[in-house]
Amino acid sequence: MTTDLPQESAHPEIVGAAETAPPLWGAPPRILRLLPVLLALVAVTAAGGILLGKGVGATPSGGVTSPYKFTAGMPAPEFTLQSLGGKPVSLSDYRGKTVLVNFWATWCPPCRSEMPDMQRVAQDHPDDLVVLAVDLQEAPEPVASFAKQFGLSFPILLDTKGDVSQAFGVQSLPSSFFIDPQGRIASFNIGALNESAIRRRLQQVQEQIPR
Repeated sequence: MTTDLPQESAHPEIVGAAETAPPLWGAPPRILRLLPVLLALVAVTAAGGILLGKGVGATPSGGVTSPYKFTAGMPAPEFTLQSLGGKPVSLSDYRGKTVLVNFWATWCPPCRSEMPDMQRVAQDHPDDLVVLAVDLQEAPEPVASFAKQFGLSFPILLDTKGDVSQAFGVQSLPSSFFIDPQGRIASFNIGALNESAIRRRLQQVQEQIPR
């Protein structure tokens, strides 16, 4: 039996609204077919994220495509990316530690809002948490300028082809994945994380580590 991973939202009631709203019997068929996509846009926006157009669409059955089908204990996709300094960095380099893989971009306002919180938590937990900030398909120059502006000390990785974000099924920015010390996905979050949410997620992972 598998367990769906927890997913936080700034406004979880918006997601549930689709279940209780009355049917739009008078709406044109085209609008009804687009309704799932529109609801996905509302939910992601409410959570503080920006939907990426390349991964959004409706399935033949009329549902919204969603790559977030991870279950507790599922191995995280392995990857190796170049850092801003030109050093290859692999997820497996940090086996034995909790890793926060955060997908972001400099043009994404919610990404900008959560970065200082990630920096504070990473500084407070140097032995327990590693943040890998994976920039999505941008040139190194603006990324380096962003990192300097925000004083980021954790590794900034360049997903220049978008292969890693695709492997994780990322459809909106920011998206964050908490990886346990055994390299398994513990939880994920769509939208911006604040400091308290990051600390809570870290604590949840730490509580599952065998003593």
